[in-house]
Amino acid sequence: MRLLLCSYAALFLCSVSVVHSRISSSRERADLVVSDQEAFAGLVAFVRSGGGIVSPSLRLSEGPPRGIATSQAIPTGETLLVVPPQLLLTGGVATQRGSGCAVGRLLSECGDEFDDDCASLLPVEGEGDAHSVRRSLELAVFLVTRLYGRESEGNTTNRSYSCETDALPFNFFDPYLRSLPNMESMLSHPVFAVAELPCRQAIGSTQLGVKVNTMRDKWARQWGILVRRVPELQQYHSDEFFHAKLLVLSRAFGTTNQVNSPLEPVMVPLADMLNMDLHDRPEVSWQASDVRTQGFRMTTAKAMSDGSIVLGSYGLRPNDEQYAHYGFFQEDQSFEAVPLDLRPCVHRLAEGKAARIDAMLAGYPPRVQLQFKPSLLTIFQDVLAFARVVALVNASEPAPNHWSPDTPLPLRLERCAMEALSAHVEDQALKRAGSAGAATLQKSIELSSSSCSDSCQQYSRLTLEPYGALLDFAQEGTIELDRRLGKSPDLIGKAQVSPLRHRWASSFVTEWTRQLGMAETRIVGQVDVSSAQYRSNISHLSLGSRLRKQRALQASP
Repeated sequence: MRLLLCSYAALFLCSVSVVHSRISSSRERADLVVSDQEAFAGLVAFVRSGGGIVSPSLRLSEGPPRGIATSQAIPTGETLLVVPPQLLLTGGVATQRGSGCAVGRLLSECGDEFDDDCASLLPVEGEGDAHSVRRSLELAVFLVTRLYGRESEGNTTNRSYSCETDALPFNFFDPYLRSLPNMESMLSHPVFAVAELPCRQAIGSTQLGVKVNTMRDKWARQWGILVRRVPELQQYHSDEFFHAKLLVLSRAFGTTNQVNSPLEPVMVPLADMLNMDLHDRPEVSWQASDVRTQGFRMTTAKAMSDGSIVLGSYGLRPNDEQYAHYGFFQEDQSFEAVPLDLRPCVHRLAEGKAARIDAMLAGYPPRVQLQFKPSLLTIFQDVLAFARVVALVNASEPAPNHWSPDTPLPLRLERCAMEALSAHVEDQALKRAGSAGAATLQKSIELSSSSCSDSCQQYSRLTLEPYGALLDFAQEGTIELDRRLGKSPDLIGKAQVSPLRHRWASSFVTEWTRQLGMAETRIVGQVDVSSAQYRSNISHLSLGSRLRKQRALQASP
């Protein structure tokens, strides 16, 4: 799979700020640094010379983003790529010689005696697929030793471990390695970026932050054990191991080596250069089972025109998982949920008010999770109920007759509810993201023209947008209530917000306005009330509603 690249649709691709041209590192092998065109041509020659097929209809698209495009129209069902078994980089190949052999032997021994080291290297039974994790580690060690080049053909390290006598030449996969993004081009990935303070502050309280820190801790433990148990690896650095792990995580295909064998990661030359179809309508399909005998085959799933970018599917993933795996996220998709408490802080209330709020909100949840999903409109009703009860209790007023928190208050108190909601949401955002993070909700946001981003700060901001949608609603509600109360509304310049935030804030306003209309209709229909009751009920209606009510009273017997 392709790292840091994605597409919005077949004709609209996105790339992030990181490019894929290999940039020389002081530690990487200099002979692996070539241009994109040289790397692509080398890969095509590598596959074809090994008995594989690369369609002449394919060419390199240098982008942005870099990927594979068509050089002519291609019909449905045409074979684009066949990579034979001997050209697939598998865990079995990665452990044929050198440090890879030593690591493979170490992991094999974990099946016989599961000590503390094994528990850190491989998942215990019931907590994950040990076979897949093992193969991933074997591939990562292979990439470390080959990308950073401190083992040579004549150096068969750790001779106590027997290696395969018919192992592939040490530099066999170098044409493939030249196509891989180097470490510098992956430093915006959150696994690397979270080590720096700005990213750590931005995503520290998010599910993404927990996920990538857990990944870093796990990989650091694994590397520490590997270095201790296979001393030849001490010449490499932990960040090189992290780089290799990310390459496997973001680019390997899940395949089976043979029928009924467990799933494992396999790195497939050329196939991992495909960009991602964000809507999971890929233009290609592939056969990735029984690859030990069948190899890897990719065909067109639909007809493609000349110059089309060839798109595959990485699978539908939530944004936090996509960012942690591939290093990018989609700005126009829903983010992880953020919490909103629906009970005020007790120490901020006068004695007795907290108990009254709890009693009036019996049956309503004490906390909700805000996320831009259809269920948010239902949650919005609970949020409104909370704000209305807080406004009523803070005003020390009794509830109107036959009133429930699901229905609007008189306009004056409904406006207080908007103020209470705004203050509470700001407080919750501050609690979640700190003063700097909460302040961003009042600032304009700049979105990528491609709908993708690799920025920790952007991820944090967009995660908070459900708070922003409630703040925008409260502001619009206050303006509308001031208009109905005959006041001059306090018009505040609006910041540019994300389309999702705007869409949901508008949905909140629409639903709330509908509730106001229903409340007015109910009161207008109460024609047999006394004048005192009428004045009490009508105090929260607009002038038009009052006139309709008066006409209804005059028409009554």
